[in-house]
Amino acid sequence: MSHEPLIQTNPASSTASNPLHPELQRTVLLGLSRAPLLPQALALNAVEDEAHQASLSALPADIAIWQTLATRALMNRAGYLPSPVNARLTPALPDIRLPCPQQVAHIFALMQKDIHAELLDEWLFLLQRHGYGMPHAQLPALFELGRKRSHLRQDILSVADQRGAWLLAQHSTWGDFYLDQQGDRAKDWSTGTVKKRAEAFRVMRMQDPAAALAALQQEWPAESVESRSTLLPLLAVRLSMADEPFLESVLDDPRKDIRQSAQQLLRSLPASRLVQRCTAYTATLLQLEKKLLRGHTLSVTLPETDNAALLRDGIYPERYRNLGDKASILLYLVATTPPSYWLTTWQLSPQKLVALISDHEYQAALLTGLLQACVQSLQHDPKPDSAQVELYLLLLERLAQDMPLLELNPRGTLAFNTLRPQQQAQTLQQWLATPSQDAAQARAILGLCRQAITSCRYAQIEQWPLTLSALVARQIRTLMQANNPLWGMDAEFSSLARSILHAAEVEQLHGEISRLPAGLQASWERALDGLRELIHFRTSLQQAFQP
Repeated sequence: MSHEPLIQTNPASSTASNPLHPELQRTVLLGLSRAPLLPQALALNAVEDEAHQASLSALPADIAIWQTLATRALMNRAGYLPSPVNARLTPALPDIRLPCPQQVAHIFALMQKDIHAELLDEWLFLLQRHGYGMPHAQLPALFELGRKRSHLRQDILSVADQRGAWLLAQHSTWGDFYLDQQGDRAKDWSTGTVKKRAEAFRVMRMQDPAAALAALQQEWPAESVESRSTLLPLLAVRLSMADEPFLESVLDDPRKDIRQSAQQLLRSLPASRLVQRCTAYTATLLQLEKKLLRGHTLSVTLPETDNAALLRDGIYPERYRNLGDKASILLYLVATTPPSYWLTTWQLSPQKLVALISDHEYQAALLTGLLQACVQSLQHDPKPDSAQVELYLLLLERLAQDMPLLELNPRGTLAFNTLRPQQQAQTLQQWLATPSQDAAQARAILGLCRQAITSCRYAQIEQWPLTLSALVARQIRTLMQANNPLWGMDAEFSSLARSILHAAEVEQLHGEISRLPAGLQASWERALDGLRELIHFRTSLQQAFQP
């Protein structure tokens, strides 16, 4: 049987001048695994050994390539294992931390399989407290979890010990997430992908904010829209007034999303021109008037909706729920004004300021704006003054009592983790002790608690008093007694069970299921069984660390 040549050649050229032609035909027809091999390629070590490499190099380059590929295919079929790479790795230093007990490692193995992985922060905290190191065999799994959950990385580094640090140095994929010194940052910044450049810029900001800003300013005119949108928010790392002139210039960028990033960063700088402009304009709208017999009264003038300067500063006439355009702009303005301005300018205590605003017809917009201003201030001020903290606590207390205010402030708890544990516990107690008039209010209070708890670390949670558990159970009991279907509360229950709720209260609630209508018993039994199981797992986790 004959085959026509698969590759047409120039008739004028001879076969001798094209030695690849017949070899290539045989390889295409028979496949790599059955291609004829030359003697020089038959030595098993031909692709590793330098002497055999020299014999192959005597062949024409194109034939050597095909012969090497064919040899590899034959070696794989024969089960040949290549010789180990002759690399000398510096061994890891001896671990400093204590070996991890088997039962503690078993708990992590379960969480690795997504069995109550929400308790990983507690497990890491207890591992660090008891001085245990991470089992070596499970270091890769732990690093993978931290790669996806950035808030855990510092805790992971604290328990990785010497072997973990050594492993991160060998594995650039993990090292890029955990170790700032990994990789060639200059090269990544110059020629890397958008993701690589963003990571390089983040590290540059950590190490030298001024140099990083200068590098961004130099490249900014030539940056793509995607790069601008990705890199600009990273100026939040060690943000300072040195960044303000550049951010002010970005307010004129044609892209709305890029302008919004600059506006948000400038709002974090109380001395920025944007904040000063908004504060000055807001001061003309809110006037404190002193009455001889009535004390202080607040006069409010609503802003105009077509102010070009406000639009440039990100004060858009986008309506909040149940608020008009002008009231929404007023809310934005108050949210951009530092809360300390009102306390110092008007010489009012936090209690009097909240009382003054609460009596006004625009209290929803004013209280919401003031709460958002407190969140902004506390998130970016490492040492806030006590008056601002007190003002934030007063506004948080009102959230559980004022349902319309709560609906306007789904992100009002974003600064909850900046409070001291005692202040957190006090606020949770105030929320949970609020008598719920119906199931809707009970749901809202439990949801508010979940949002606050989500922002906290276990080091804070463990300091909360056990008495909170009974208050949580009382709110859940209000839900049960409302005789409404249980839906959409899984996240709230899970968050409460991993932080506040204890087994004794769950057992009491479980005993009350029989009093419910028959149609509701199954859903409540499933929900409380889930709480039982989570609390049991958490108890097992804690007991694993007991001597």
